[in-house]
Amino acid sequence: MKKIFTNISMIIAAIMMAASFTSCDEDSMKAYNLEGVWQGTITGNYYVDRYHSTVTQWDSEIKFVKDAYGSYGGWGEERDYNLTTHQYSESSFSWRINNGCIWMEYSDGYRIVIDNYELYGYGTGERFRGYFKNWDTNEEIASFNFVKVADFRNNHYYTRAASSDSTTVATDSIAK
Repeated sequence: MKKIFTNISMIIAAIMMAASFTSCDEDSMKAYNLEGVWQGTITGNYYVDRYHSTVTQWDSEIKFVKDAYGSYGGWGEERDYNLTTHQYSESSFSWRINNGCIWMEYSDGYRIVIDNYELYGYGTGERFRGYFKNWDTNEEIASFNFVKVADFRNNHYYTRAASSDSTTVATDSIAK
């Protein structure tokens, strides 16, 4: 009986260890896939809240760079443009992925979390879409829809080849 109990205990311990490593592996894979340059739009109160702007849709470019091999985060830059008002914004941030959530803290102290998103292939490209939330209040402040335009591997950027779907942004919504 003692031998059966010991074997069952070892099996349970192995399952628990595998489950804990799976979460880390998923975060590492998401960080790997997130690294690069993304372009698209951000729509919502993000700019109203952050910059006191009356414009709610901006063309944006966000660059995510991992700190080191196996890292779950790093640093980044965001550039936002509004062609109608000729407004431009540029900021840097640090980021990390923890339990699937992307935590971003900007150099000016502004903080967001992205917990409802998709990173997926579309045609020959990659897409990243979801919702920004206020880090402190968990209030949804904007939606975003990006296409990956460059990869960052081995300390170099590689521009993605243009494809027939490179300017088409998927418009189907993700579940909230």
